[in-house]
Amino acid sequence: MFEAGDVVDAQALRRWAELGLKAIEERHDEINVLNVFPVPDGDTGTNLLITVRSAVEDLRASGTQQTAAGVLDALARGAFTGARGNSGVILAQILRGMADATATQEQLDAPGIAHALDRAAAAVMRALSSPADGTIVSVLHAAATGASRLGADATPADVALAAADAAAAALQHTVTQLDVLAENGVVDAGGLGLLILLDVFVEVVTGERPDRRLTLTTRPVPPVRSAARPDASRQDDPAADDDTAQDYEVMYFVGDTDDERMATLRTRLDALGDSVAVVGDGAGT
Repeated sequence: MFEAGDVVDAQALRRWAELGLKAIEERHDEINVLNVFPVPDGDTGTNLLITVRSAVEDLRASGTQQTAAGVLDALARGAFTGARGNSGVILAQILRGMADATATQEQLDAPGIAHALDRAAAAVMRALSSPADGTIVSVLHAAATGASRLGADATPADVALAAADAAAAALQHTVTQLDVLAENGVVDAGGLGLLILLDVFVEVVTGERPDRRLTLTTRPVPPVRSAARPDASRQDDPAADDDTAQDYEVMYFVGDTDDERMATLRTRLDALGDSVAVVGDGAGT
């Protein structure tokens, strides 16, 4: 367990990444069941798993990073290149914000952890065209706020637990913030994924993962219809033949660009679709 004055080093962040991957592997199906926003396609958990796995694989391939900044940068690069879905893109941006906040730091103290979460929240807000309340964004902001409210004598363990506890409270509140979540009686899927990773971080710095008693659903969630396996019952659905009723997710890479052109692209895409996110790789491209 970390005591006052202790710091989070590269080894601790590596352990967070490995345990975080394992936790998402174990619970991604649970996250999938909650996925009703922004597209009810039941793949948020899978997308997070693919993204986290890519982040960890990049970290493993990068050699023995000796600094906190090096570990976070490797995780951010891997998450960016392997990001899947809205939740994956947001997670990649969270890691990028944390990496940028650490710059060249070898270790993170309590204020450094709080600053990293604050930069992560700011990075996500810049990436999204229309951030919605009741989503992973709300959970992230709550975590950053909770971490920032502690005094100068706080330890890394204090900050980690404050952030995770605030995130858990925000996650429970998401069901009241979005109509689609209230209608289905579920909390936000991406928000749960983020909380899982925050709780793993608590485990790394305290030696114990929080034992949370969360109400994730208030009623059974109907089976999710997969575009890859059309449901025969859709033949009787008048909306089945209405192209305007279908949701599509499009992801692509754009090279040789800059922040100004990314902002212009985000504005133009926002007029065409919903839940638009345009992010950079941290290398100015």
